[in-house]
Amino acid sequence: MKKNPSNSDSLGAQIEATFMDGTQRAVFEVFCGLGHERSLRKLQDTLTANGQSYSDSQLKRWSTKFKWFDLALRTDHAIGVAIEEKMVPVHTERISKALDSINTLKEKFYERVQKGEITVDLPDFINLIKVEALILGDPTERREEVHTTHISHEFKGLNPAQIAAITRIAAAQEYGLPPVEEPINVTPHDEDEEEAV
Repeated sequence: MKKNPSNSDSLGAQIEATFMDGTQRAVFEVFCGLGHERSLRKLQDTLTANGQSYSDSQLKRWSTKFKWFDLALRTDHAIGVAIEEKMVPVHTERISKALDSINTLKEKFYERVQKGEITVDLPDFINLIKVEALILGDPTERREEVHTTHISHEFKGLNPAQIAAITRIAAAQEYGLPPVEEPINVTPHDEDEEEAV
């Protein structure tokens, strides 16, 4: 029976990659510490600055043999997951405390308004609601943009009556309204001419 060399080589490489000696592991840790912009050139510069010297070929050989780039990415991911797992409860507790404080303030505010102790200061109340929405990740403002540049190029040379007519038709189509039943006169209209006819 013939062995599948790709599986054997892959398994052998994985086993070998896990057995870096102390020096190789220490150099790899420096490599990992370089962050997302890591490279063998930066590794060599960092090692040289620390009084250690390894040849380009040595670092390249170790990097290839132990798949340092791949291993560094997996290490970055594992560190990110570990940090996130530790931060989620802390962040959740912080948000929970902030929301509890806001709810307490709102309840006191409602009570004082009902008792007539204070008059409603609407801007402060709105700000409190916005802070609550911000903490919950909800939108705090509504914004609508009008693309006037695009419209002005398309309507160049039309008179206001024509623009109004086109706008009404477009609005009816956009919002599913029934079409305008009366024909719209889009030419300039002069009342004196009508009387003369």
